[in-house]
Amino acid sequence: LGLALNTLLKKHHQKVIAVHKGKKYAKQSQYKYTINPYDKEHYARLHNELKSLLLIPAYVVHLFSLTTNRKILRQRHSELVQYEGFNSLLYYAQTFLSDISIKPGLIVVSNHLKKVLLNDKIIPEKTTMLGPFMAIPYEYELNKARFIDIEYSKKSIRDHAKIVFDEMLLPVSDALDDSIIAYRRQQRYVQSYQEIFFDIEKNIGIASSIFKQQGTYLISGGFGRLGLTIAKHIAEQETSIKIILLGRS
Repeated sequence: LGLALNTLLKKHHQKVIAVHKGKKYAKQSQYKYTINPYDKEHYARLHNELKSLLLIPAYVVHLFSLTTNRKILRQRHSELVQYEGFNSLLYYAQTFLSDISIKPGLIVVSNHLKKVLLNDKIIPEKTTMLGPFMAIPYEYELNKARFIDIEYSKKSIRDHAKIVFDEMLLPVSDALDDSIIAYRRQQRYVQSYQEIFFDIEKNIGIASSIFKQQGTYLISGGFGRLGLTIAKHIAEQETSIKIILLGRS
């Protein structure tokens, strides 16, 4: 996908700096680098070199977390997912965005992250990426940030590249407005929130109905001030339940 996007951008007369994953930091050519996603110093070194060459990107497109197939995650692979996703975004923000006045737009592309259709398969470990992604625009005052979840396949790489290119051209009115999206079967889905109003008078008895009669509830840290307060509240709602308080010793 990176190569296809590179080709598409160059067709539109854009200068592209390609950064590949590898074990060691290396400058392979004028606009081609290799870094180790595990090493934060590689991000800082790349930033310093680009800054010294006056190569401040208008956009950063993050593709490190794309996976070509869905594996059963072992501990080692799960750790790799974090470094290529959550940690990579964190390292990028801490090194590239901390000392420049012109903030490049950020587009993060991943897959197996959002369950949009019934047959979508997700990798839960990838969802941690949304944490830094949603914080970065506020922490560093980015004008544009988008997270794109796609159905990644090698047969559709050109289509994916066109999607990313088009998203770079679309305006964003707010830091998190229209910023988390997914593409399924050429359809664009936007994450949104619906406000729900709670009618207190209509649901006056709902507090007691959530506790099961003669049920048993365990509260870890139950001997602390908060634990005791929660236990007291539960006991007041339903007198037939049993409460187990668990504390450290």
